[in-house]
Amino acid sequence: MKSYQYKAIAKSALKTHASGAHWPVDEWDVEFNNDISRTLGRAKCRERIIELSASLFIDHEDKVSKEVLVDIVLHEVAHALDFEDRGTSGHDEAWKSWARKVGANPNRTTELPKEARKAMAKWKRECPECSWACYYDGKPRKKAYCPDCHEVGNEVELEIKRC
Repeated sequence: MKSYQYKAIAKSALKTHASGAHWPVDEWDVEFNNDISRTLGRAKCRERIIELSASLFIDHEDKVSKEVLVDIVLHEVAHALDFEDRGTSGHDEAWKSWARKVGANPNRTTELPKEARKAMAKWKRECPECSWACYYDGKPRKKAYCPDCHEVGNEVELEIKRC
């Protein structure tokens, strides 16, 4: 899908589920943000903006199913509608109700495939002996040891590298 199609999904869901209410859903905008790295999307409710990760939705869209990406959009729409309804939004029961209404998974987070997490990561920890690796948005601060090598009694410290 193209970025304008994700915007259209969000706008359509906002209008459909706010019909009959006196909410300013037409004032909501959907933007793709290159600076989002720790989240896949966010509703900036006071500014009436739904931001989606450009890294995920544009640069690495091919590594994630369309259903997961649409669910992320609808997750943020649920936050927008929840905010318009009660002036706040979190991941509580009221938000979960909105998530179900718009067709989003009412969970707080979405699990991305490893290929997508790897492609979006800026840092990684890697074992110099067995090449085991895990990926991060921010630079890891604490020491860590390879879980595979550690199981056989060898405490190999993981190296931190920029991706």
